[in-house]
Amino acid sequence: MKKDEIKNVQPLLQQHNVSSSASKDNEHLWRQFCRLGEMMGDGLHYEPDGKWIAKEYRKLAKILIPEMKEENSIRRKLKVANIDAQMAKLLEG
Repeated sequence: MKKDEIKNVQPLLQQHNVSSSASKDNEHLWRQFCRLGEMMGDGLHYEPDGKWIAKEYRKLAKILIPEMKEENSIRRKLKVANIDAQMAKLLEG
């Protein structure tokens, strides 16, 4: 990685409100996360040998941004509740 690219990653780390100790511990993970995002932006995860990119991106997202996982869980529960309500309505009528 070039020095210019490293300088470009630093503002991204600051945008995510990463504390100083967390940024030191997770700096490598955030850089990898950004690189994988750029690779996905270029469409490399659609290549035949690029499936690992999306898998690694999701894995790092779960580690670095746990709020996303909670949000997905809540959304899934609401979806199930909606399906249950619709099925109950169909069975009544």
